[in-house]
Amino acid sequence: MVNLYAKMIKMVIIAYSLAFLYVIIVFVLVV
Repeated sequence: MVNLYAKMIKMVIIAYSLAFLYVIIVFVLVV
């Protein structure tokens, strides 16, 4: 149960960092 929870948190962190990188790339391309 704890392992599943940790895996879910890791997926969320990865998703947030990918979204953050995407926003930075779009910002750089637009500006």
